Amino acid sequence: MTSKGHLEGKKGALTELQFRIDNLKSDIEDEKEKTNSEKNVYLEAIEGRNREQLQGQKEGLSKIMGQCESSYVALHNKIMELRNKIS
Repeated sequence: MTSKGHLEGKKGALTELQFRIDNLKSDIEDEKEKTNSEKNVYLEAIEGRNREQLQGQKEGLSKIMGQCESSYVALHNKIMELRNKIS
């Protein structure tokens, strides 16, 4: 009878350990989900800032290209005027 009681005690202990293990696994999965969620929020914020910077750079480049085009046209017109004077 002692060995039967001893086995029952071990089975109970194993059941308790399995319960604790399952709880720890669940806690680990919850923590992974929380971490992934926080990481995704952080990455979305970074992507948003990067999009804003990129948009600003595109606008700046567009402005510079417009200025270059205006300068080119002005220089071209001056060259044409000089050629007409020479002719």
